[in-house]
Amino acid sequence: MYDDNKKDDGDTIYKAIIKSIKGGDGDPVEADKDNIRQAAEVIEKSFEILKKTASEASSSLSDFKTYLSSRDKGKNAVNAGFKHKNGKGYVEAALAHAEKQQKDISKIIRDKKLASGSLAEVKAKIAETKKLDDYEKDSTKRDIFDKKVFPCSLLRAKFAESSVQEEKDLAPVLQTFIEKYDVENNFSDESKDEYKDLKEKLEKLKKYQKGENYKKLDSDEKTFFNTLVSSLEDKVKKMEKKLGSNTGSPEKKPFFKTPGGIILIIAIVVVVLGGIAYLIKINSSSDEAGEGESE
Repeated sequence: MYDDNKKDDGDTIYKAIIKSIKGGDGDPVEADKDNIRQAAEVIEKSFEILKKTASEASSSLSDFKTYLSSRDKGKNAVNAGFKHKNGKGYVEAALAHAEKQQKDISKIIRDKKLASGSLAEVKAKIAETKKLDDYEKDSTKRDIFDKKVFPCSLLRAKFAESSVQEEKDLAPVLQTFIEKYDVENNFSDESKDEYKDLKEKLEKLKKYQKGENYKKLDSDEKTFFNTLVSSLEDKVKKMEKKLGSNTGSPEKKPFFKTPGGIILIIAIVVVVLGGIAYLIKINSSSDEAGEGESE
């Protein structure tokens, strides 16, 4: 087994991968070569993630998970035969590194209960959060709180207390995106259920965005709202591209196959047949009149 604490050469890594794939020592057979190549690529991707800062790794999390989803054999071989210095399998270590920032922020959101409470309570909780080291000393986390978490938390509380039913209905929609502030990385591109859920939420937000109540929001609230809608639009499009025809949405029928289209076609056919019948009748009457005159 390869240990990242030790300075082993490439040959040691290669043998560790072969052993994890084959379950024993020896040279790889032809059937193993694709898995070995896959494992080598997985190591390279994992290494790239581990070299990134926590913020950079976090932004790459969704794509990294998607990449791994079709490479189970390579991923399992690397985790089994190639250990990071923290003791985890190399892929596990890369995932943990990419997820760390999200987990840290999510823990603060849960501990401070930023996703619940009245508007006054939320404002007090935000004030408390701003005193934490994670907020004061980490500019990346502070930026996430200021631009995503706090605005969403405040708007949710405001909508929950609103006398406008449309806004009350949007409060639980916004609540989703307080802890799951990172739309790109908190939702899987390959989940039909998450795709359906996000699309429904997006449609509700866009409907509100076109109405009169949206115009009453202040500039900061509008900025956050527009950014959230834009992020959801990008994510839904990406999920549609990944899922293809497997989105679970009903296929859009051509107009001629819809009830309205069928009725229109029938009406046109009736008119055309009626016209033909009329022309035949006129022509027949003309022929009869001609025969009468000749007599």
